[in-house]
Amino acid sequence: MGVEFHVSYFDDRCNRTVTEILDDETAAYRLADRMVAEEHEWAVVDKIYLKDRAHRAA
Repeated sequence: MGVEFHVSYFDDRCNRTVTEILDDETAAYRLADRMVAEEHEWAVVDKIYLKDRAHRAA
């Protein structure tokens, strides 16, 4: 079973919530930290467990 990390944050330059997908947990938290520079900014890291692709053929 694989894992990926979804980093969601508010980009005030375009007034949108953005989600980036990374394979490395440390990199995901570094990205989240970079996206939170001001008091009104936020970021969330979600750990997503991926099922084996062989089981998706149902």
